[in-house]
Amino acid sequence: MRFDTPAWRTTFTSPLFWCRYFFVDDRFANLPDDHDTPSDIIELNLSPAPSLFINLDGGATLYVSEIVPTTTTTQLGWEDNCHGHPHVFRWPEAWNIARTAGSNSQLDFGNALLLLSLFSPITNADRNEVVPLLRSALQHNSIPYFAADAIIDSCSITDDDFGWLRVGERYSCSGDAAASLRLAENDSFPHDLLQSVLVHTSR
Repeated sequence: MRFDTPAWRTTFTSPLFWCRYFFVDDRFANLPDDHDTPSDIIELNLSPAPSLFINLDGGATLYVSEIVPTTTTTQLGWEDNCHGHPHVFRWPEAWNIARTAGSNSQLDFGNALLLLSLFSPITNADRNEVVPLLRSALQHNSIPYFAADAIIDSCSITDDDFGWLRVGERYSCSGDAAASLRLAENDSFPHDLLQSVLVHTSR
């Protein structure tokens, strides 16, 4: 999938696209409906590692797979603004994935980071480093500051007990605010497949 097309450029510079993606569009009814998303499936090409796919149909569902997934067996998380489990990545992981996706598919690093930030909760420990990066990416896309604030707030979890714990070779999302399938004890989560992505993108 290539993102250096007029249709994708228009999409990524649309405030309404990002507000809908992060489920804050109800606050900004006056934003112009100024784009038509070229596809409901966004592929983050991480070759030679498996790709990440974000399915925008009915929300945002994240998969890891070597082909376009058709089942939930490779589901990493989802957000539907109702009963979502979007907490998938630690921020160092999201950074590495965004960098690799950008180099493989002409996807701007900032846009890759914004797409992944829906699945990468901002913790208190991350905030000082991550928020300026997201603000810069949103500003690059000409997203109004009031919408950028709402987007960043939607990604932030300020509970002191929220974070990531390492359990053996796996990470678990922990805390009362955790909404994640990525739990060390969850053997149905594709830990090994995700690990292959993380190892490759960390190089």
